[in-house]
Amino acid sequence: MIPEYEDDITLDFKIQERPGKTWVIDFEGNRLRNIEVDGLEAMPQAIFLALETPRYKHAILSWNYGSELQDCIGKPVPLVYVQIKNAITEALLIDDRITGVTDFSFTRNRGKISVLFTVKTIYGSVEAGKEMS
Repeated sequence: MIPEYEDDITLDFKIQERPGKTWVIDFEGNRLRNIEVDGLEAMPQAIFLALETPRYKHAILSWNYGSELQDCIGKPVPLVYVQIKNAITEALLIDDRITGVTDFSFTRNRGKISVLFTVKTIYGSVEAGKEMS
């Protein structure tokens, strides 16, 4: 039955947040492990996947998911630091469990740029990093 008036709609429902459990990916063994993690334990994997997935490349994923780090390749070094910081921050803040990305530090060695940063989540902080050629 479709309500005819606004008063006919009962608004006494409750929104319940579901746990974000995920399987552990064993990157060294190249397989999924039969272990589920949630909360702070799941965040390093979520961060890694968001940064390693190119945005707009896979039609099955939301256009909000992934990073645009590939756009930083070939840019002048002083400019690329700012672009990397912005791309990482933008990619990670889409996740509603992440509240901020801070403490960026860059190192450059033999044509590679490494960036370390802190990801603030609703569960606590996670130290993360990314290396780019």
